[in-house]
Amino acid sequence: RGLGGGGGDRTYADVSSVCRAAVHAGVFPFGAGAACLSVTRAASRGDYVGGPSNGVDSRGLLGGGSVGAMTVEHTPYLCPFSLRWYAALLLPPLGASAVMVCGSPFATWMALATITFWFEALLDQQASDTGSASWQRGMPVLEYLMLLPLACGLYLVGPAHVIRAPPWQQPYFASSFPRRNKHVLPTPAKTPRELITRNLVCFLVPMLVGCHLESALSDTVFSSVSLSPGAVDNFLRLGPARTLLLLALVALGAYAAAVNMVAIARAGGLARLGVGYAAVTACVVAVTICLRGFHALHVHHYVFFAALAPLGTTDSHFGAASQGLVLGIAMQGVARYGPATLWPYDPPPNF
Repeated sequence: RGLGGGGGDRTYADVSSVCRAAVHAGVFPFGAGAACLSVTRAASRGDYVGGPSNGVDSRGLLGGGSVGAMTVEHTPYLCPFSLRWYAALLLPPLGASAVMVCGSPFATWMALATITFWFEALLDQQASDTGSASWQRGMPVLEYLMLLPLACGLYLVGPAHVIRAPPWQQPYFASSFPRRNKHVLPTPAKTPRELITRNLVCFLVPMLVGCHLESALSDTVFSSVSLSPGAVDNFLRLGPARTLLLLALVALGAYAAAVNMVAIARAGGLARLGVGYAAVTACVVAVTICLRGFHALHVHHYVFFAALAPLGTTDSHFGAASQGLVLGIAMQGVARYGPATLWPYDPPPNF
């Protein structure tokens, strides 16, 4: 869809789409999410020269003297009337309250997952022409309802091993989980300070950072990571800057995974972790073989990051931070794109 006019000096006819004019001018990248823009009226021109820029083709407009002109710039502060921004900013304090109020680690995790989901959903609020955002269909309530069973499953393989119970649950845990089952859940926090440090600083904060990291970057990086037939082509189209950034993040993630795996090995859980990953991989391969021909395996980036959560199952602050970061990225993908099947319909070319 054309802009209706555009020029090399970021001056456009006022009949142009403001969002696409901003992308064409390089104010913010295509598909980057929400942004505050400042539109300024400019002197009208006789002709508007069009051309491709930043993935958007503008149409030239000749004899446009009767059409007004405008310039589009980025406003680097929160929009004063963006209620979604203000609503999102209220969620981190609610998360801090949930850490102190929720009784069990499971209730704490479900509260933090809910807060993280809506934090990203409210901050993202993409326009309907910037991608497959769930806001195109209205408020993503369905996506949130589909997230709940996923969050329950993730709790067993990740957060259950790092989220601490509050100090006042010491007697309950002492009677319900005897010493021989101490590996099932971490010991409760001994003080409120320990509770806040583990659940809030080391888990919730990295989770919020992870869920909004891609939207805060200048371009999409994590969403280009996937396991699909076109994954190699997508990687080759990243460009030098995004490739270097992605490789740096991969190196950082490999270091964190190595540290966590050493801690798991010292605790005697490395074999159990390997068996779990091998079983899941075997199931995925078996289903992919059964569905071949009409369904192709497509592991989205947020599914991939959610699968990394078991690597942080060490009762340590580092393990909690690692888990919070990868689970936050997973929440971002669900909030932005909605849950998707691993085997989308992909019929043969001549079918």
